[in-house]
Amino acid sequence: MKKILVVCAALMLPCLLVHAQEADNTTKEEGIVLNVIPRIDLNPVFSTAKGGDNDFNWGNTAFYTLFEGNLADNLSFSVENHWFREKPKGLYKNIGHSDDVNFIDWAYLTLTLGNWEISAGKQMITTGGFEFDDYDFDVHSELQSGLWNTLACYQWGAKVGWNVSETTYFGGQITTSPLAEKFFKGGLFTYSGEWRGTYGNFSTISSITFIQGTKLGEGTKFMDCFAKLLAVGLRYDAEPVVLTMDVFNKVGANDEMLGGWTIMPSADWTVNDNLGLIFKASLERTKNDIPDVKKNAITAGVAAHWFPLKDKGLRLHATCAYNNRFETMTLSAGVLYNFSLKVK
Repeated sequence: MKKILVVCAALMLPCLLVHAQEADNTTKEEGIVLNVIPRIDLNPVFSTAKGGDNDFNWGNTAFYTLFEGNLADNLSFSVENHWFREKPKGLYKNIGHSDDVNFIDWAYLTLTLGNWEISAGKQMITTGGFEFDDYDFDVHSELQSGLWNTLACYQWGAKVGWNVSETTYFGGQITTSPLAEKFFKGGLFTYSGEWRGTYGNFSTISSITFIQGTKLGEGTKFMDCFAKLLAVGLRYDAEPVVLTMDVFNKVGANDEMLGGWTIMPSADWTVNDNLGLIFKASLERTKNDIPDVKKNAITAGVAAHWFPLKDKGLRLHATCAYNNRFETMTLSAGVLYNFSLKVK
């Protein structure tokens, strides 16, 4: 009965408390954990264009909860909610939309059968290399790629994963399509295949994704109905520095997924137990000339993370980022607190 109540709580949490990132932080020993994560950012933006206007906004200011754990030895759940952002109305207005985020980032169950895992519910499309693997509440959108900022990666569907060994994992997934207006409307779906591997100091998250934009009709070839997204993520751990390279064959701009390619090198340097620095850049090149979209877009910047508490629940951060697509320089400062409460 106790387990049934926990399942109900997991499914009803969005209603009771009235988007990257699949959670896997809760181990069997931890049981069931609720993380409450408020974040406040101050985000002045300076125009580098002649005669351009400066701006100020609240950046990645948000309020999240992450509720996850084990219901049995082979059954787990994960629910992440995005309750607040600078303009929160869309989080609740877009509940039925697949082309935008809403207050439920993900909510899914995972059944483990030996080396196999089966998950169902709302989950992240298995794409985007290491960049999409980070939690939304941890990252800095001004340093993220155009694809990360435009692709509605949380969709309803199911996934089957095979842990070939302790170092190699393969997964296959079917979800609703972010190129459709609403979930399950129009019969548009996304099909993904993923490879995750860790081999000594090297690791990879690579995937091929077919995102359906139109239905098959007379005169339309089957493959022409899909946007093909190849993502290759490579990482080398040269402690205390972790080097990462993500490469996409698509570019995200103006709420569209364009043909071209994206290259993103980054370095994450753990200076000491309390301080970390992130250096990140991206080059996004579109294939065709498109009005109001630069053919070559460059983003570069640095982020500093300081953890003053021993448990690292509190994070003070600052970023400096340049974006030539929008001709802006962003200087941001903020605070994030990840409060963890053991439920069971």
